[in-house]
Amino acid sequence: MNAIENQLTKRCTTPRDFLTGNNPSRSAMTLIVKDIIDEYGINEKTRKQPIIFYRQYLQWFLLTKLHYKSVRIAELLNRDHSSVLHNRKTVDGLIEINDRHFLEAVKPIEEKLNDVKNLLL
Repeated sequence: MNAIENQLTKRCTTPRDFLTGNNPSRSAMTLIVKDIIDEYGINEKTRKQPIIFYRQYLQWFLLTKLHYKSVRIAELLNRDHSSVLHNRKTVDGLIEINDRHFLEAVKPIEEKLNDVKNLLL
């Protein structure tokens, strides 16, 4: 987590600036997201379920928790913005029914993203 903390503390002033995009710290989060994408192979063209779950959860988290625009998320993941919106609905449904398979699969990426979010807020 030290590398993430270093990236964020260099650029952050307030969490509000980060969330509204008025600060270069937004680019720090983008760098972290790109690291997560590379680490978990999220941009791979595959239908393997763990990768799909990671991709869907990352899109949902960025859209609902960090208030990224769907177009920006689509650019990061080489997807269409409508896919991002569809995945948000899919993840909302999986969370609502408490799908154990999904929740266990995304636990590592969830912890990483929540750690980053907690550093900001």
